[in-house]
Amino acid sequence: MNILEESKKIYTKQRIQNNCFDEVDTAFLFTNEMISGYMKDLKEQNVLAVASSGDHYFNALLKGASKVDLFDINYSNKLTIYLKKAGFENLDYDEFCMFFGLYDIHRIFDYDIYKMFHHSLNDEATTYWNYLYELAKHQGYSIYESDIIADYHDHYEEVIEANAYFKEEEFLILKKKLKEIPDISFTHVDVNELPFLLHENYNSMFLSNIGTYQKNTTFMKTVKRLSKKLNEDGEIYFAYIYENPGEKDLFYSKLLNSSHYRVENISSKLNSGQEHKVYIYKK
Repeated sequence: MNILEESKKIYTKQRIQNNCFDEVDTAFLFTNEMISGYMKDLKEQNVLAVASSGDHYFNALLKGASKVDLFDINYSNKLTIYLKKAGFENLDYDEFCMFFGLYDIHRIFDYDIYKMFHHSLNDEATTYWNYLYELAKHQGYSIYESDIIADYHDHYEEVIEANAYFKEEEFLILKKKLKEIPDISFTHVDVNELPFLLHENYNSMFLSNIGTYQKNTTFMKTVKRLSKKLNEDGEIYFAYIYENPGEKDLFYSKLLNSSHYRVENISSKLNSGQEHKVYIYKK
């Protein structure tokens, strides 16, 4: 796997298809999953989460998790999370929002702001992001409008609602917490292989909507295998369903006949009438 070569193919659109689930693929910058609607107090908990945009990681730390281990099949997500972490640690709130496109999408990845904090990236992330800036002739928006990063701007209000760190006081708390964490624990793996690589137990696991892209029976076997790595009363948030329920929702709803499963409905203040669901397994 050559991350730079594959990323260049993505940037120059030499790849036929990017689906965010290859070893090097389009990365997520933010989630519009309503994490703030279902993530509970995680004080002193050991947490496992899909890496994706990093928002499960950042919000879990804000909820008090003592440790958050990440996994993802898409290695590009790891390098994007490193960029966000460095942004949290080194930028003030307005600089962070500007750099990540919340104030002006055309200023996203502004190179002058990047130069303010790129020194705090590790060698791998520095090589990756410097390479992308060279490809883009130091025009940050060109990185965003390529397939390197999944487009989120049509949903930026949902992004803000979904993430507690967009409250400035929470942003400052997260900044302090991240400076105390030396590195990010990341395993590059497909979710179905993950249970065979875990060497410790967890209180909570967050799988986002991975199951949407899996065969139902295969995915639920993986959930059962992961459940063996739960502490007593541990939980797996294994399926996030957006506002258009379908075959997946129907399949998961049948699991509710077992006392191990429950579902929570999540409402958006921005989009009244839109209700998401998260399905949960409890040991």
